[in-house]
Amino acid sequence: MEVSCWFQVFGCLIAVAIFIYRTLRLPKSDPSLSKSFLRKETSEKTSSPAIIAHRGGSAEAPENTLAAFKMAKENGAYGVEFDVDFTKDGKAVVIHDSTVDRTTNGKGLVGEFTFEEIRKLDASCKHPLSDKFPKEKIPALEEVVELCSSLGLKMLIEIKKGTNVKESDASSYIKLNVLSFLTQSVCSAHFHLNLF
Repeated sequence: MEVSCWFQVFGCLIAVAIFIYRTLRLPKSDPSLSKSFLRKETSEKTSSPAIIAHRGGSAEAPENTLAAFKMAKENGAYGVEFDVDFTKDGKAVVIHDSTVDRTTNGKGLVGEFTFEEIRKLDASCKHPLSDKFPKEKIPALEEVVELCSSLGLKMLIEIKKGTNVKESDASSYIKLNVLSFLTQSVCSAHFHLNLF
């Protein structure tokens, strides 16, 4: 009897620990952010969730490239999610990993390359359909924001925690170089760093 009591107590403690972990670990979503991704064409009662292309249409084009974002639009995506890191010379580029190893013909941390150097890498070489997208480049954040705005895609922008620039520098960069591109087509920008 005593052993089963300890199992119950242990089980309750695990359940409480999981609850606390999930409550504290996951960021609280902003209700207005969630609502901004519901389609407006239908009534409130029948609104359906929008399709958000993770890293663009990355199954059919190299992830986080201009081709991937165009493919997302062609496939009916309402918006796109993409990641941002900074080069050694402070230029924001759209890439998921902190290194270029997995998606390009280069090796090393994004922050070890200048913008000019990172643009020489082939961002399509490791994609299964690389022959359809020869010499696709890692795009600058401004290029992606401008393209998505022109395509009418909503954007969910994530600046990676591991970025090599200080939070204040990242915030200044976004304010000076990106916000000028933002139009009505952008309903949200979520930043992993607390920039605003």
